[in-house]
Amino acid sequence: MSEHGSSSLNSFLESARAHSDSFKSVHCLSSAAGLPACVVVLGNESADLDSLVSAVAMAQCISAQRLEHPAIPVCNLRRADLRLHPEAVWLFDCLGVALQNLVFVDEIDLPLLQQHGLLQLFLVDHNALARTQVDLHSSVVGVVDHHVDEGRFSSIPFCRIMPCGSCASLVEHEFSARGVVMNPITAELLLAAILADTSSLTSPVTQSVDRQAAARASACWGGDVREFFRGICRVKYSLGDLSTGELLLRDYKRFQYPQAAVGFSSIVASVEQLTSRDGEFPSVVQGYLAQEHLDVLVIMTIFPEQGKTWEDLAEGTVAVCRELYVESTTPELLSMV
Repeated sequence: MSEHGSSSLNSFLESARAHSDSFKSVHCLSSAAGLPACVVVLGNESADLDSLVSAVAMAQCISAQRLEHPAIPVCNLRRADLRLHPEAVWLFDCLGVALQNLVFVDEIDLPLLQQHGLLQLFLVDHNALARTQVDLHSSVVGVVDHHVDEGRFSSIPFCRIMPCGSCASLVEHEFSARGVVMNPITAELLLAAILADTSSLTSPVTQSVDRQAAARASACWGGDVREFFRGICRVKYSLGDLSTGELLLRDYKRFQYPQAAVGFSSIVASVEQLTSRDGEFPSVVQGYLAQEHLDVLVIMTIFPEQGKTWEDLAEGTVAVCRELYVESTTPELLSMV
């Protein structure tokens, strides 16, 4: 770990946090005229490693080109829910990133900033706002994303959407494109997200932009990539002490279709593992369906072949198994899935 890089990133995050806190004052917002815009970089609602890292790095990249206040990276989850993402906690801790300097979505009032005409929103790792954030649409000024383009932001000032393995790859490219020098800690953060999203560049979703970004980030960092990925696997694919409800929320997305509201949860364990660790698994799933106001919940499980562990993934010696567990409010909807 580079102490200078860690110090530089923490210094940026501390200043971004202070800038965010300055907008909490009612007096400040009541005299919003003349105040500079609040540039916020927002990851997606699943708040996985790619989303969190992309928000931090993209905000740092944008800020390097701004003469006044820093862009604010916002983690799109409550601070209390960060424990659902142990790989992010582990990575930030390993790299010396101070968690108290991160800004979470429950710590900044984005609708209020928009109301006062102060919000400029930059999206990373998604190009369609979450159901609870769609009212922020008019404040979006930029998008960097690796998912399929949903066509929501074709007329904004900056839009870079390219299907690939990781949004972090596109963010890494922005540093080069904008002539911003990346420090080793930011490079390590981006590399971690790229490796995690592409299974160390072995996943079918991996594209040349991912390989190029990983190579540049790795060269900037200078560490042992294989051992680094083993560490990521060890933490990312652990169930830890999370409850079934927390596992469902850990990597969750909700989509509204004409016929139904459908939720998708990805869990790194087999259905057999899930039911054996929680005898109430079916009833918990039913409760989650009601809690999230869903018509259908699709649980996508992923786990290593028998006799292998997730750390074997770093050696390229493990086959990945997948299952679908689908719950619905009605048999008719279930038959449509």
